[in-house]
Amino acid sequence: MVNIHWLGTGLSAIPGLKMLIENGHSVIVYNRTVEKALEALSDVKGDYQVFAFSIKSVEQNVTAGDIVVSMLPGNFHVPIAELCLSVNAHFVSSSYISDEMRALNSAAREKICVLLTRLDSILGLIIACPMLWLRTTKIRLNFQQKMNTLF
Repeated sequence: MVNIHWLGTGLSAIPGLKMLIENGHSVIVYNRTVEKALEALSDVKGDYQVFAFSIKSVEQNVTAGDIVVSMLPGNFHVPIAELCLSVNAHFVSSSYISDEMRALNSAAREKICVLLTRLDSILGLIIACPMLWLRTTKIRLNFQQKMNTLF
């Protein structure tokens, strides 16, 4: 099962996070202060867990195919994106693309992972969801083709 990992629960993060949870998605939420995250989500009904944020805590929970959404300051995005690539997970952020993030593009293409930056609008969500679906479908089709040649 694909998990959504949401990093940061500041003011700009809450509407999108609430939407995901209220629409039936299971979300693992990370914030520096667990109490603030729980307070921000106190009126939300749905499947979510809250953990104290650290790169280590994300690393312990994220697995291949998962989607990591970072609403953290930009200096965290490259290390989190590198972590995602190391486990074949997808990465989405609200920041502009940096040269360091751009340098990860080739590795992401090789691993069939999506690294999507500057996601801050409904248009961005409309673009992101089909992209992730297409990438996941491509992985499944490639696996199925390999299995068919073996048997």
